[in-house]
Amino acid sequence: MKDVGIDVQLDFIQASTLRSSQVGGELAFWRANWGADYFDPENFMALLYSKNKTPNGPNYTHYSNLKVDELYDMAMKETDFEKRKAMYNEAERIVMDDSPWIILYYNEIIYLKNKRIVDMYIDGLNTMILKRAQIF
Repeated sequence: MKDVGIDVQLDFIQASTLRSSQVGGELAFWRANWGADYFDPENFMALLYSKNKTPNGPNYTHYSNLKVDELYDMAMKETDFEKRKAMYNEAERIVMDDSPWIILYYNEIIYLKNKRIVDMYIDGLNTMILKRAQIF
């Protein structure tokens, strides 16, 4: 991190202390990760909606931007997915310009499958679906 101008000192704390410190807004900086629970951009943008600041919701960063909130509110009411996606994309651009997070990496999952297995499916959340899978 020092290579990009960020001077940090690592401090290891218990998970319960970390969680309560995040909820209380006591930490200026911490490492965390997030994976989608369902197929909708709202799943990520909820983390940045100011009304979702902890302890009321998952906004542990206590991020707040009126334009992002406005786009989130509009997207939550919109039923056309393409229009909603455009609103969330615009909100995401604003968030990245504000930069409350430093994106270090994205997880990549690799599955190895024997060629005898058919009808195995990996969905967009990287869940292996074996309901119809067969071995030949």
